Amino acid sequence: MEKSEFIAKLKHEREQTEAVLSELSEDEIVEVELWPDWTIKDVLAHIAAWEAELVLGLAKARQGSVPRYRSISEAEVDKLNLRWHRENKQRPLERVLADFRGVRTQSVRQLDEMSAEDVSQPGRFKWLAEESIAEWAIEYSIEHEIEHRVEIADWLKTKQTQDLS
Repeated sequence: MEKSEFIAKLKHEREQTEAVLSELSEDEIVEVELWPDWTIKDVLAHIAAWEAELVLGLAKARQGSVPRYRSISEAEVDKLNLRWHRENKQRPLERVLADFRGVRTQSVRQLDEMSAEDVSQPGRFKWLAEESIAEWAIEYSIEHEIEHRVEIADWLKTKQTQDLS
């Protein structure tokens, strides 16, 4: 994926998520549980936490270092998710939303600082082997966001169907 295409996709997917969020009240974001003890707000904090790791990873790549969580087991992912959930559980919605929005700006800024070749060309960084930065970063950002946006949108559709009943 070309650098400009990747950045455009990052912006587009965030617009799609913001459109879904705009259909929710603040109370729904804070109170509705998508999973046991995980509200929509918690899921937004979760998305932001992983994208913050992407921002750090992009910065490390630019410095010639390997990102912190390049190779991580599912058990380690689960432990991180639980730790970040505990750390963010009591944070006010405004701060979670600010992080959620701000981290995407930081992702784009980090990508802007990289050359088109560094973002798009496979193998530019030894730790990526035959993968490009864009291919690596898509999981932390676009795929992850879509996965959770679908969960939120599905809840919203269920709510709207119940409201019509």
